[in-house]
Amino acid sequence: MHTVNAVNKIENTSSFKSGWRESYTLHLADNALILAHRNSEWCGHGPVLEQDIAITNISLDLIGQARNFYQYAAEIIRARVAEYKIKTFVVAEYYEQFKKVVTVNGEGSIEDIFNALCKEIDARINR
Repeated sequence: MHTVNAVNKIENTSSFKSGWRESYTLHLADNALILAHRNSEWCGHGPVLEQDIAITNISLDLIGQARNFYQYAAEIIRARVAEYKIKTFVVAEYYEQFKKVVTVNGEGSIEDIFNALCKEIDARINR
């Protein structure tokens, strides 16, 4: 919960780009999951039973943290998609009736998408 509060406080500053919150949350989730996996490799190797159980419990806690971070990232992404549908998609539909919307495939490398955008812009400018 403390991390989520910290993420929300950071979000309110204006120096961060859009989409950073998803990336940061997924980064935290991946770190927790990998650390849990690495800790779990020590299960059964501890010299004392209590230490072995403690390491196992820490690994399980980290898996729980990773799961929570992944769920939080999914909520963020769902909210962004919903915001797109409410704000951007409606505007695109409006301008589509005036034939002012051009669709570009947004899947692929950044360079491929950039080149596709440039091609469409150049086609419109050179008319």
